[in-house]
Amino acid sequence: MIKIIKQSRVMESGNHFKNKVSSKNQKSRGTLLLVIVLIIVIFNSCKKEDEYSYIEDYYMEKSTLTLKGGEQEELYIGSSSGIMPSGDGTSWNWESSNNSVAFLTDGGGLNTKYVYAAGKGTATITCTISSENGKVSKTVSCNITVM
Repeated sequence: MIKIIKQSRVMESGNHFKNKVSSKNQKSRGTLLLVIVLIIVIFNSCKKEDEYSYIEDYYMEKSTLTLKGGEQEELYIGSSSGIMPSGDGTSWNWESSNNSVAFLTDGGGLNTKYVYAAGKGTATITCTISSENGKVSKTVSCNITVM
């Protein structure tokens, strides 16, 4: 009878150990699951902001331009990343600071315009490219002198 009791206690002790290990494994699995969910949430929230990060790579091909009255020149916005506009929701707002000196006409694409030298003076042509969600924006420019 003593042996049976000892064996029973050993078994109980073994089961108690197994229960503690099982409980620790469940806590570890729960913690791991929580960490994975947090990583996914953080990644997805960053992805939304970074979705338009390529806008930061845009640049005006010419930063200065000198024209004679009546001349026309193409202005082109390039990208160091090679990602160009594709109707993805970005807005392209082109403007001239002085339309009596230089004004813009369509150039065949969002990133291309023609500047026309209308009269003597200086003007700055700017293009502000903005993401659909408004979180990413960049302005590029070209200083125009008309002789």
